[in-house]
Amino acid sequence: MTDKIKIFIVDDSKMGQMMLSRLLTETSPHAEVVGESSNASGAIFALEDANPHIVMLKLNIPGDMDSEEALRRIKEVDPNIYIVLCPMPQDREELDNYIRTGKADNFLAKPIQKPALQRLIAAYGQRKRSQQ
Repeated sequence: MTDKIKIFIVDDSKMGQMMLSRLLTETSPHAEVVGESSNASGAIFALEDANPHIVMLKLNIPGDMDSEEALRRIKEVDPNIYIVLCPMPQDREELDNYIRTGKADNFLAKPIQKPALQRLIAAYGQRKRSQQ
């Protein structure tokens, strides 16, 4: 795979954004962070310009919309965006519902570890190749 996988990070913590961005850069030469936002509405506003392949969204991010609305609006911007939820341990039941109903595509539980991130990037790359 020679094309970069463009990733947009949505996390209310600047430290969380920086750590995930660094982890992505260290984990895969194919990953490129194309944007970051500390809330869902800011992310939705920026998505059209950033044109990411993957949105990594902290589940239950504080702000002016709940996770359900954020997921719906992200898919309205681009139904092909691969949404990866980044839940805290207490969000498990809600996470299962979003994955089961197809509102999100995958998840990486916090704290995010390199091997899990590598598997996610590889799985996305396989999915992208199979769709071509």
